[in-house]
Amino acid sequence: MAASNSVPDSFTLFSFLDEVESRVEILRRQALTVKQDQASLLLVLDQLKEESLQSAISPGECQELIANMQRLRERCQAVEVHIHIVRDERQLEALEKVNKVLDELEIEVTTNNSSTMTVNKRAQSLLNACLPEAAGAVDTRFQSMVLGCALDDQKAVRQRLQCLVRQYCSQPNSHCRPHNSSTCDTYPTTMQRDASTEESSGYSIGTSDELSEQKTGVANRKSDSVDEREEQEDTVLNENSSVFRLNDNVDGEPCVSGSR
Repeated sequence: MAASNSVPDSFTLFSFLDEVESRVEILRRQALTVKQDQASLLLVLDQLKEESLQSAISPGECQELIANMQRLRERCQAVEVHIHIVRDERQLEALEKVNKVLDELEIEVTTNNSSTMTVNKRAQSLLNACLPEAAGAVDTRFQSMVLGCALDDQKAVRQRLQCLVRQYCSQPNSHCRPHNSSTCDTYPTTMQRDASTEESSGYSIGTSDELSEQKTGVANRKSDSVDEREEQEDTVLNENSSVFRLNDNVDGEPCVSGSR
């Protein structure tokens, strides 16, 4: 009887463990979304600051606007989210090489040392190396470096390149813009830099349409996050109901909660 009773008990424990694992992955995705939303909000504040300085408004109103923007910036940067990525020695070495290449690329796009066309082609070839289906030249050497990184690092490197290409390489002479900070720095490094602790100022704003698109993108992401949270809450309720039913069916056995 003891052997037969151990079978459903182990099955129940493994079922609970699978549920916890799925919820842990949801938690990690939510944390990454928060970091991305934070970077987007800081970028919007930078663009609003540039627009207010260029607008035909009184000095008093401009000063009030900038003070409110600084207040919002401090509140936004007060949110600190840290995602620790487990890496072995090979993955750590690969990440260091990738970050070195990206740091050199950022220096190129923010100076006049190279032509705009050359820098744009270089940046696009690196981005293509991170895409599953690239329509263009691919830097195979950089691609092998990225494949040697941890999976989470690969995603972060792709996001960093997409941000870099979108911000500096999408318009003529865009590589000459000042680069006093890095709102795109949501990528992991060996120093574990956090975008929430970095000052972000000096981004030049494009057209009003670009600013509107940025605001709309943040609003859409916020709406998607709300919908996702509602779905996850329903899932958690269903999971808890399932746990209660399983515990009711097991007499005299210890209950297993969602976490220890």
